[in-house]
Amino acid sequence: EHSPLPEGSLVGVSVEPPGGSPAPTTPSVGRARI
Repeated sequence: EHSPLPEGSLVGVSVEPPGGSPAPTTPSVGRARI
């Protein structure tokens, strides 16, 4: 399980509360996952 850095990115995207905007969060996830 990627827990070094991807975890923070995945968690932030999964929660979606810190960003407050689903638009910027969606593109971030796609790029991070890719």
